[in-house]
Amino acid sequence: MSIPPTPEQHAQSVPPPLAAPPPDPASSGWGLRHPLVIALIVGCVVMLTATLVLASTALSLLRPASSAAVPTPTPTPTGDADPGAQNARGIDITTHSDLEFGQYALSDTLEGIYTYLIAPVSWSDQTSGIDVSFDITAFDAEGRILDRRPASTYLLPGHEGLFVGLFTVQLSDVARISVEQTRAKVDAPLMTGTITMTRSETLAKSEDGIRTVYVAGAFLSTLSKAPTYPDVYFAAFADGELYAFCVAYPDIPAGGEFADSCALTAVTREDRVRDDLLPDGAEFRAYLELDPLAER
Repeated sequence: MSIPPTPEQHAQSVPPPLAAPPPDPASSGWGLRHPLVIALIVGCVVMLTATLVLASTALSLLRPASSAAVPTPTPTPTGDADPGAQNARGIDITTHSDLEFGQYALSDTLEGIYTYLIAPVSWSDQTSGIDVSFDITAFDAEGRILDRRPASTYLLPGHEGLFVGLFTVQLSDVARISVEQTRAKVDAPLMTGTITMTRSETLAKSEDGIRTVYVAGAFLSTLSKAPTYPDVYFAAFADGELYAFCVAYPDIPAGGEFADSCALTAVTREDRVRDDLLPDGAEFRAYLELDPLAER
């Protein structure tokens, strides 16, 4: 609500009587030759031009972007090794990294939102650990960028790991994926030793028509210290093909036994994942993933 003016303010706000009209410019000779009038006209023209330019700029910003625009990739790969192009589920996948990548596999688009891209990786250096960051870029058939997500992994000397990437577009829209290493730090290892899976077993459970397969593993640790926030990836292989994976978050001792379990997600290189999730004779491997920030 506005506050009404006082009488004094009201009196001050009343405009004065109109002054007598100025003399006719044509008859007085004052006219357009007067420098002040010329300056005022020039100023008005400049202001009008600036207003039109600003309006045009505003309209161009509000206009939707052209659907034909193709973003330019920005990652700068640092690795020299490149295993060449692969193909999984009909999608071309290229890699640029210092790590050695095995065969890729892809999940379905889970919950209609996200898709996993995974592959076994290895680091041959027997004295140093490596901390690696990646950009994962998904393209459509016209070369447009659909999604770009970061990923990272850490490997102890001579170890194998599981590269796990994620993107949030429909798998059916993706024609090509690029995995580009953007940073690699080779340094003294965070710890020595390893973990070994001594036993594994699976358990299937159905609820509300949904079948879930769990894997449990028993392990022996020979690590030189207890890691902080470690992950352990389970991966199921048959005849060298990767069929399923999951991740557990166990407490791992500095030397000693531990166990953990997780629910498997099906992946494949073929057109579709298996209905029964795992083939007969599938074997499990386990991979340790450390958090360099937590260990420093």
